[in-house]
Amino acid sequence: MKQLFISFTCLIAISVFGQTDEIYRLTFRDTSNFRLTTLLDRKMPKMFVIIDTTEVWNGNRFWLNDFDNKNKENIIKQIQNDEHHPYFHSYLFSDPALDKIFPDKTKQELRDKSKSFKSKKIKLNGENYKTVSSSKRLRGFYFVTSEPIFSDDNNFAFIDMTVFYKDSDKQPFNETYFGSIALIFQKTGDSWTRIGKKDWLIL
Repeated sequence: MKQLFISFTCLIAISVFGQTDEIYRLTFRDTSNFRLTTLLDRKMPKMFVIIDTTEVWNGNRFWLNDFDNKNKENIIKQIQNDEHHPYFHSYLFSDPALDKIFPDKTKQELRDKSKSFKSKKIKLNGENYKTVSSSKRLRGFYFVTSEPIFSDDNNFAFIDMTVFYKDSDKQPFNETYFGSIALIFQKTGDSWTRIGKKDWLIL
């Protein structure tokens, strides 16, 4: 019985790691995910350089505590001139099409799950992407990514990235923020398809 439990646990771990790797691959191989990098007369990098430590999740991606969906229209009117409100730059479900897919309970569950994720080391290596240990000597674009989050039913996956751009080695860190990108994938059969993307240019 103990051996069966260990085998079952190992199979689950292999499946999770495999899906995580697939979401990373789908994220960084598809250049359409990174059209944000062509704004402000920038050129999309040919090689996506990723820092080898993940960023922690922003819970506002999934749920806003001060946002009452029952009075959504009134709240949006109140905050429409506040471009810094997380509803505009972080909240994934400001997109009505995505909002209809995910009930509030699921959004709250994703928010709670996101809080349990800690920074961790990753190693990614593909045709057009790779991880590096430091941004100190980098110039141009580089990325810090979250670890993917999967919904409880395993039908959806989410990944969040911060985009940085460096003009020089001596540029202060707080001047290198360029934007953020969040992606949503849906599983159909054995494959994943991107169904949502939220870009935000940091000015």
